[in-house]
Amino acid sequence: MIRVHVINPLFNNYIKKVINIVKEKLTILNVGVKIGGETISMRRFTDDIVVMTENEGGIQRAVDEINEMLRSEMKINGAKTKILVCARDPKIKANVFINSRKLEQVEKMIHLGSMITSDSKSIRNLKNVHH
Repeated sequence: MIRVHVINPLFNNYIKKVINIVKEKLTILNVGVKIGGETISMRRFTDDIVVMTENEGGIQRAVDEINEMLRSEMKINGAKTKILVCARDPKIKANVFINSRKLEQVEKMIHLGSMITSDSKSIRNLKNVHH
């Protein structure tokens, strides 16, 4: 998940335009994952952007494109941006960078109320979990 630090909330339309441009570029480059016959490269929720690719090169390309497009008005928050590799082999390590800073790889993350884990199987709605 890429966390975009918005300097001014009025830039929301600007972010939408940037994301659409980046999505178009990634579509041309065939970067993304196939879900139901459709290639999906990214989803945007408020100040979070979820980038989905099938390999490390794709994620690095997406991060670079977003970082370049946002450079003038905003920046990607590298401290809050995490990489989650969902694969059968939990030992896969991603080497993805923003401005020479290696992004932290995590084994699980919570996104929109659901926990997603690196085994690609454990997705559950946290709102329905009883303690």
